[in-house]
Amino acid sequence: MKKILLSTVAVLAMSGVAIAGPGVIEVDKPIAIIPHEVVYGSFYTVGLKVGTLGLGVDVSMPLSRHFNLRGNINGFTYSQNLNDIIKNNGGSSFDAFGGNADGKISFLTAGLLIDWYPFETSDFFMSAGAYYNANKLSITGDVLGSSQKFNINGEDYLASDLGSVTGDVIFGNSIAPYVGFGWGNRGDESGWSWSFEIGGLYQNVPTIEMSAVVGKVPTKQINGVLITQSIVDTELAKEVTKVNDEISNNEFAKFAKIYPVISFGITYSF
Repeated sequence: MKKILLSTVAVLAMSGVAIAGPGVIEVDKPIAIIPHEVVYGSFYTVGLKVGTLGLGVDVSMPLSRHFNLRGNINGFTYSQNLNDIIKNNGGSSFDAFGGNADGKISFLTAGLLIDWYPFETSDFFMSAGAYYNANKLSITGDVLGSSQKFNINGEDYLASDLGSVTGDVIFGNSIAPYVGFGWGNRGDESGWSWSFEIGGLYQNVPTIEMSAVVGKVPTKQINGVLITQSIVDTELAKEVTKVNDEISNNEFAKFAKIYPVISFGITYSF
């Protein structure tokens, strides 16, 4: 009987019925009962997005009323022949690729971020965290014929002497700090929504790595020395040092220390 009475009182209280005293029941305005799951930030959120880091997937989970933990992975690959760039930079370090090269830019990042929602009823957030940064530009100088030349550290090498010259432009540090802000991903209610974010990825100055492969038994001599793989490697190392010095002193490269991150996506909270 006691359990039944307590249950009845609980039901009446949630229905807006007040018990004023023995035998007296007063009806007041209904009490708004907010289920736990509709409190801001109580849903898990998955999102698909597109932006300057490529195509990505976000997964967000609540830590508290104002903080979410968010992880994501992003990627994109694009290939392009670099002939025009090489022609417009005649006499530059692009000559090391023989005047003809194919480039492939590969974006691959994975981030772990904390999103702070400072306002009670807004999806505006500020983020901080870090990304694993594996973005790079790969360049390959292909052999077109025996007359094709590769210029390495001021010396010309025939294509018949070299099989190929390859290089990777590494976009800074492998672990890159990030700060940004945006709207969305809060998980205030279940269903579809959207997200927008803008920020900066501190990746530091890009660097270049290069390698060359001697295609067959070399026949050319430079300053009386027969071309060998070790000679090519030594000359190429000097070229790499020169190029990286040029990059580090380039104003655009200094500006490129911070990579802009802009993305727009759709999300679903559950």
